[in-house]
Amino acid sequence: MGARWMPFTARLHMLCAALVVAVLVLSAPARANDLDFDGTAWARAAGPHGLDPALLYALTLVESRRTVAPDRIGPWPWAIRTPTGGYWFNSRERAEQGLEAVLAKWPAKRVDVGIAQVNVGWHAERFDDPMKLLGLEYNLKVAAAILADAIDSTRDTVLGVGRYHHWASEPRSRAYGQRVWWTYRDVTFGDPDPAQSFLLATEADLAPVAAELAGD
Repeated sequence: MGARWMPFTARLHMLCAALVVAVLVLSAPARANDLDFDGTAWARAAGPHGLDPALLYALTLVESRRTVAPDRIGPWPWAIRTPTGGYWFNSRERAEQGLEAVLAKWPAKRVDVGIAQVNVGWHAERFDDPMKLLGLEYNLKVAAAILADAIDSTRDTVLGVGRYHHWASEPRSRAYGQRVWWTYRDVTFGDPDPAQSFLLATEADLAPVAAELAGD
C-alpha cells in the first residue's frame, strides 16, 4: 500500500500547532519553579544531537511515566513493556531479572525497555547488551540518537517526533508526536509549577522513592 497523505489543510494545522508551541516556549519568561535541565542526563544525551532536553524529557514521560507522589509524576528507568502489558520495577536488580524472563518468553521486537522504552529488537544495532538499557543515562543516549534520526527524516516536526514510536503508520506516528509535543508544553510552560509536578532525578535519587512506593 502506498503512503497515505493528510489533506494540505490538516498538515498546515499540525505545523501551525507545533509552531505555536515553539513560539510560546521561546517567549515565556523564565520562572523560579521551572525544571532545570542543566547538567542532567537529559541534557547530556540531547546535546550532541541538538535536541532540547525538555523534549527528550517529555518523550520519556510519555513512555514510562509513573506516579511517585499524589501530585507528582516522573519517567521511570526500570520499566519494561511487553505485548501483555507493562512492568514498573522498584530496583534495577529486579528489573534485570524481569528483563531476562521477558526476553526468554517474547521476541526482542516485542519488548521495550527503560526510561525511553527503547525497543530491543528494532534498535539492536545501537547497543551491545539489552540489560544496559535499564541504566537511565545509557537509555537516554540511545533514545536521543533514535529521536534525532526520526526528526531528521521529515520537515514535519510532529510526524518526526512520532516516528520515534512508529514509522509505518502515519496516523499512529502523528498521534504519538502530538502527545509528546503537548507533554513538552506542560513541562516547559503549561504547568503552573513544573518543578513540583514533574520528577527530574538520577538513578540514585530514585532509590528512596522506589522504597517508599514499595512500602519498605
